[in-house]
Amino acid sequence: MMKFKKHGMHTNIDTVWLDNVRIISILCVIVLHVSANVVLEADIKSNEWMIANIIDSFVRWAAPVFIILSGYLLLNPIKNTESISTFYGKRINKIGIALLFWTFFYLLVQAAKNHIKGIEFNISNDILMPIYLGEPYFHLWFMYTIFMLYLLTPLIRIFLNKVNMKAVFVIVIISFAIAMFFNVSINEKSFFMIGSLKYLPYFLAGYLFRFINIQKRYFFISLILFVLSYVITACATYLMSIQNGTVSYYSLYFYSYLSITIVPMSIAIFYILAHLKPLFINTGYSSYVFGVYLIHPIILEIFRFVGLKAESYPPLLSIPIITFSIIYLSLYVVVVIQKTTIMKKITGL
Repeated sequence: MMKFKKHGMHTNIDTVWLDNVRIISILCVIVLHVSANVVLEADIKSNEWMIANIIDSFVRWAAPVFIILSGYLLLNPIKNTESISTFYGKRINKIGIALLFWTFFYLLVQAAKNHIKGIEFNISNDILMPIYLGEPYFHLWFMYTIFMLYLLTPLIRIFLNKVNMKAVFVIVIISFAIAMFFNVSINEKSFFMIGSLKYLPYFLAGYLFRFINIQKRYFFISLILFVLSYVITACATYLMSIQNGTVSYYSLYFYSYLSITIVPMSIAIFYILAHLKPLFINTGYSSYVFGVYLIHPIILEIFRFVGLKAESYPPLLSIPIITFSIIYLSLYVVVVIQKTTIMKKITGL
C-alpha cells in the first residue's frame, strides 16, 4: 500500500509547478485536437496516419490531468472552512458565465457549419440534445464535467473529512475500475450530470496527490508507467485500426480517457510534472489557459475552413506549425478579451 503523510507534495507557497502543468497541458490539448484530424481523415496504412497516431497517443493525458489538477486544488483540506455559498459564488463567477456564453456561441457555430453542409436546423438535435449530453461542441464536454464536479465538491469535502487516506486510496482504485469497466461495456451517451461522474476518480486522485510521500522510486516508476502506457496506446490503436479496416469507436478505444492505458498514463504524468524541477516557462501565461481552451476550437475551424488542414500536409510539419499558430492567435484573442471589463468573465477571470 502506498504511504501517505500529513503534508502533501508541495506547500501552498510553491505554485510554479501548478502553472507549468496548466501550460503544458493546454499545449497538449491543442496538439491532440490538431493531430486527431489526421487520425480521422488520413489513410490508416499511410505514414502520415502513423505519425499522427504516435503524436496523438503521446498527449492523450492532457484533459484527465486538468481534472486531477482541479481535484488537487479544490479538495485542499485548508479550504474545508469555506462556506457552500462562498464556494458556489466563486465557481459561478469563474465558469458559470463562461459556460453559458460559449455554449450559446458554439451552438451557433455548429448550426452555421450544418447550414453550409445543407443540413436542416432541428431544435432537438442541434440545441436540446447537445446541452443534455454536455457536448455543444467537441471540447465543451470538459467544461460540463468540471461544472458537475464543482457541484459535488462541498459534499466530497465533507466525505473526505470523515475517512482516512487509505480508505480514499481504496475508493479511488475501485471507482477507477468501475469507470473503466463501464467505459468498455456501455457505448451509449447519457445526461451530462450522470456521464460526468465517470471522471470522479481523477478528481479524487488529485486529492490523494496532496498526501503522497515524495520518493525517488515513485518518480522512476511513473516514468516507466508513462512510457509503457504510451507505447501500448499507439501500437494497440494501430493494430486495432488495421484489423478493423477503418478508424472507429472501437479501434480508438485506447484513446479513451478511461482506457486501461490512459488512466495510468495520466496518473504517471501528473506525478512526473509535479516533481520536475521548475521549467523555464513564463508562468504569467497560466491565467490565459482557461480562455485558450475555450477559444482555440474556433481558430482551428477557421484554419480548416480556409484549407489549412493538418492532414493536407506532412504531419511532422503541419501539426506543430498549426498548433503553435492556434496557440498564438488564441492567446491574442484572450488578451484582447481580458482587457475588456465586461467580456473578461467569459474567459474565466
